[in-house]
Amino acid sequence: MWPHPYQLHLPPALLVLLYYPSLSPKLKYATSSTCGTMRWPPEILPLLRRDTQRKVSFYLHCLMYPVIYRNDFESIKDYFVHFLEKKPDGKILEGEIFVGNNWAQDAGIYEFTFADGGKVKARYSFVYVYENGQWMISHHHSSLMPEEVVRPKAINKDEVRSLFNLWNDALATGNPRQVAARYTEDAVLLPTLSDKARYTTDGIADYFVHFLEKKPVGKILEGNIKIGPNWAQDAGIYEFTFQDGSAVQGRYSFVYAYEGGEWKISNHHSSIMPEGAVAAMKKVAALER
Repeated sequence: MWPHPYQLHLPPALLVLLYYPSLSPKLKYATSSTCGTMRWPPEILPLLRRDTQRKVSFYLHCLMYPVIYRNDFESIKDYFVHFLEKKPDGKILEGEIFVGNNWAQDAGIYEFTFADGGKVKARYSFVYVYENGQWMISHHHSSLMPEEVVRPKAINKDEVRSLFNLWNDALATGNPRQVAARYTEDAVLLPTLSDKARYTTDGIADYFVHFLEKKPVGKILEGNIKIGPNWAQDAGIYEFTFQDGSAVQGRYSFVYAYEGGEWKISNHHSSIMPEGAVAAMKKVAALER
């Protein structure tokens, strides 16, 4: 005899469909009440609350179903057409198994490795049933790890430009480590006065040991700002004045990334103005003739 749905430890939303299949269209288009990140019709909420109290679901009390769910062979096949293009290789990291009469559940965390070297962890639940002489997947839920979902941090152009001031303030401390702390851990610095690219925090700090001896004060003369999800770019022309009264202009590009709750420099490229450099080289060549 097929077990009672509660014995399957199924997610609340699936239990709702088992008890009230007529509500299934509303799961896709309901807009009346909200539970977690999913909007549910009011008649479903009491069931969710009851499921929560009984702790039936392995996952969150309010299960986050996608807007488009697959409940027929063709739609399931359609999903995997694109997923398989990534050449996924799955591995279960941890899980818990329940076994019943002609059914079984495996739920936990798995990881996929893709052809491009990328990896992603996710939560999973499989409900298997014995059908026509073989075990088949009756229900499959897969969702991102909630801690790993990246939410874009809002920033405007004025705030992006002010990030340069934080870097300039770090220069004023005269401490190379303070300046290097304005960069992400995997930042790249292509500096003005060194042929050596810097890829580490120590390498970046080393460059500023000598640069800070000149007591530089920076100022942006002109620039263009672009903003994306958790990144921003500021590129243009800046000028440094030094303690000895000299000044120099250069081209710059900063790429900022939101990391660890603050905006930091992910890529910094600085170079001298090419027209002045070309003129100097021509002058030297003329003297050598």
